Amino acid sequence: MVPNGTVPALNPPYLPGQYSEYPAAVQGWAQQALPGGSNTSGMEVGLNSEKIEYYLGKARNNIDSDTVVLGSTGKYDIIAETEGYTYFKMSDDVWTSLEKESGGNYDEIWKVNQQFIDEQIAANKNILLSNDPYQGYYFDDGARRFYQREIDYILSKGYTFELTSDGLWKAVRK
Repeated sequence: MVPNGTVPALNPPYLPGQYSEYPAAVQGWAQQALPGGSNTSGMEVGLNSEKIEYYLGKARNNIDSDTVVLGSTGKYDIIAETEGYTYFKMSDDVWTSLEKESGGNYDEIWKVNQQFIDEQIAANKNILLSNDPYQGYYFDDGARRFYQREIDYILSKGYTFELTSDGLWKAVRK
């Protein structure tokens, strides 16, 4: 039900994010009509599974490797490229598109990263970190950077981290 108590006249195929030909106001109203769908702008900002998969397809690199590397930009990606490891990185144009489509909502953007990590865990890949996972990676306002979210998520999946002889950190199941 929408805020005025009426039942929305939308059929399931017309969920937000699926049809761009609908005006933003209609998409925003439809989003608000769904449980947990409101946001401060009133505009639709959710990434559905098709959009998450689209952005994953643009961010996966060296997917056939048995090892994935995560870390701070400018380090993990260079290591992964050099060693032929799997890594997550998208072009600036794709990032800009994702930011726009998500309304700049980093919780929505995180869904793409989280799905990538879930895929790596499901594939039983070795997980390496290029930067010390115990350092803490936060913005000045205290919000977690994406690398910190990755660390926290991997820890929540039952891993710890051990320093390797080559200065990387390996995720190890408890």
